Amino acid sequence: MCPEERNTHGEEQAENEIYQSNAAKRLKALGTDTEEVQPEAEKGSWFSNFWYHHKWKTIITAAFAFIFITLAAQFIGKSNPDIKILYAGPLYFTPNQSQAVSISLSDLMEDYNGDGEKKIVFNDLVYMTAEQMLDAQEAALAAGEEFAVDRQSNAQTAEQFTYEIMAGDSLICLFAPDQYASVASAEAFVPLEEIFGYVPEGAVDTCGLRLSETKFYKYYSSVQIFGEDTVIALKKLTTINRMKGDKMEEYHARHLDLFRKIGAFEYPEGYTPPAETAE
Repeated sequence: MCPEERNTHGEEQAENEIYQSNAAKRLKALGTDTEEVQPEAEKGSWFSNFWYHHKWKTIITAAFAFIFITLAAQFIGKSNPDIKILYAGPLYFTPNQSQAVSISLSDLMEDYNGDGEKKIVFNDLVYMTAEQMLDAQEAALAAGEEFAVDRQSNAQTAEQFTYEIMAGDSLICLFAPDQYASVASAEAFVPLEEIFGYVPEGAVDTCGLRLSETKFYKYYSSVQIFGEDTVIALKKLTTINRMKGDKMEEYHARHLDLFRKIGAFEYPEGYTPPAETAE
């Protein structure tokens, strides 16, 4: 570094020291220590100070609070269904088909919970037992078609079916014969005699009724999406169901009332069914 540059640098350093010394004197005269001087962002209001230090924590907390409040409002505003129906078997239904079944059933039921609407939840568990899978495979071979099934998904749905029977609150059951037999063997259904006072025509045993042999099935075309071998039955309350409180008895009574109306359905006055339907 040349002498001139050293002199220039020395002069600039001296000026900075004089400026800092003068600034310190002014702060001291005002009664303010230089160590207590806050950054510019901290000199504002309390909110500015808080926001400067906790901005991201505040944003994240507010986001979680918004999500929680939104979900809580949806849960509180959601009306409880009057009826819950469970289907289990190999048939697939579109949302429109399920809705059409619910509309047909609403003609028979009441607003059981008194919330101003008749609401049905239709839960369908589509899976095949080993016997059903074998039958489907043989039918596909006979028709010259390929047979494919996601066995892992099928097994998971079968497990879900077991859970629904043990702990679920879908009480009116529409099952394919194999699914029905697996539950009937555990005596999990209410006997038809207790529901109707007699065993109706079309009963497959003491608890199950073949849906296709009811006038309800014959009258409502929307219900005919179920196979002719579909069995309808009313599930008993399980021990886990009863742990939910005394209201479960009233909840079960709703389903019993609708089940009775399905089984005892009569054609409207003046209605003449087609000859094949009447037979």
